Amino acid sequence: MITMIPKARFNFLFKSLLLLISFTLCIYSAQAQGILSQNDLSNFKADALTESDISQIQQQLKSKGFTIDQVQDQAVAKGMPLSEFTKLKARLNNAQKTGGKKNPLLKLDDKMSKTKGDKRNEDDTLGFELPMFKKINPLIYGSELFSNENTGFAANQNIATPINYIVGPNDILKLVVYGVQEYTSDLQVSKEGRVQIDNVGQVKVGGLSIEAATERIKQQMARTVYSSLNSGESKLALTVGDIRTIQVSVIGAMKSGKYNVSSLSNVLSVLTEAGGPNEIGSFRNIELIRNNKVESKIDLYQFMQYGDQKQMMSLKDNDVIRIPAYGSRLEIKGQAKRPGIFEPIANETFKNVLDYAGGFDDTAYTALVKVIQKTDKERAVKDLIASDFEKYIPSGGDVIMISKIIDRYRNRVKLSGAIYRPDTYELFEGMRISDLIKKGDGLKEDAFILSVANSSQYGNEAHIAPRAQLQDGLLDLVIVKPFPLYLMPLLALRMFLKTADQSKYFISLQGKSILINRNNNVIHLDGEPKLVTENIQIQILANAINVIVP
Repeated sequence: MITMIPKARFNFLFKSLLLLISFTLCIYSAQAQGILSQNDLSNFKADALTESDISQIQQQLKSKGFTIDQVQDQAVAKGMPLSEFTKLKARLNNAQKTGGKKNPLLKLDDKMSKTKGDKRNEDDTLGFELPMFKKINPLIYGSELFSNENTGFAANQNIATPINYIVGPNDILKLVVYGVQEYTSDLQVSKEGRVQIDNVGQVKVGGLSIEAATERIKQQMARTVYSSLNSGESKLALTVGDIRTIQVSVIGAMKSGKYNVSSLSNVLSVLTEAGGPNEIGSFRNIELIRNNKVESKIDLYQFMQYGDQKQMMSLKDNDVIRIPAYGSRLEIKGQAKRPGIFEPIANETFKNVLDYAGGFDDTAYTALVKVIQKTDKERAVKDLIASDFEKYIPSGGDVIMISKIIDRYRNRVKLSGAIYRPDTYELFEGMRISDLIKKGDGLKEDAFILSVANSSQYGNEAHIAPRAQLQDGLLDLVIVKPFPLYLMPLLALRMFLKTADQSKYFISLQGKSILINRNNNVIHLDGEPKLVTENIQIQILANAINVIVP
């Protein structure tokens, strides 16, 4: 059915939808969504708001009778950094003190707002719009590393000074001499990389590791007034007090630019701050450029797969982290533990990529996968069998489909009726009825009749096993369960009509050999009573009798 919508109404609905998608401020209540309608506020920047934006937020909160403090929990729960919320609160409070002017609500683009017949109520809208920050596709393997800003990858300022830490300008070094002689001082590293020590003079430590700087200071102090350092009567300790700030550049990230970070930062901590690779950025070939040369290449898959941090080098001032475009990507769909988009590098096989996906899940059909390939003109389908998983080199644009196993069984047999454990059991080659009954803990003692037949009738056209055949090489075991006496005429009639096997009181099984474990009592052998004191083994002997017909 096709429904026609007037143009004015269509435009109104369209703009309303856009407003719902926009970055908006909401009314705080028990049912409210929070200060901002976005589910993810991790990229909120208070400094990006104009004075007009601040004024409109203030007016919106005031009109509903709420304060900024009342919406804090909602905003933080949606990922807004507490520092950004504090900035927002400060700007609102400052605007209140200065008596900021009321500004009209910002409108949508003129092309949308000037539609004829549009009666949108501006009072029901928010006072501003914020830019929508792009988020990396969650299907891309590795995106979880950068899904939020609170990853814990930031440089730890409270750790002991690493022995490989390189001293640089503006570092504050804490120098302590203890023992026979004592001396304590905070030494600031100058732009030239030197520190000034009382009664010793200047010592150049810039560019040295903290370990090497310690040794150099010790040597120069020992040559002057601190001779006890030579004899070991005094000891010297040098640590970094205030960590200096360095500037690094990031190219090809979600938020590319220059970053002022701690000198303890490494590649991963800065990548996290920059939001990780952008929508076309590589996770496998990230470059650390130092002094206009590629110092190192970083493969984030090595970190994600094995926790390998050897590539996560410490950064220096003016380092550049460059994220090039990816070389190729493929997608794994279906029954993998972690379906998604992956970035194979040269010579990696499907097996390698499957490992990145966590392998097959528990319901996967593992004998074969389908590869939808991209050719120059069209797509093609390739059946990839298990023996080729470690040989096939995937191409960019491949879509690999992993299907489920078929919901059927290849080796089961169902045992039901007058048995102690009716159930589904494993069917194995050469299995006999006796084996199956043994798995079911034997027949119930309340069986009325147990009959073994190689033909269908008892005699006189009474068919106890109507499906039995002399030529099939199988014995038919018929179990008649106890039944009410009033049903005896009906069951007898069924035997003469050859429908006994359709009664719920009849159970039929087949086998070439039947073992009956029994107590001492009488059996009937072809209608003749016979006392048997041992278990009965009944089986078919093929071609045991030669019949000569005249």
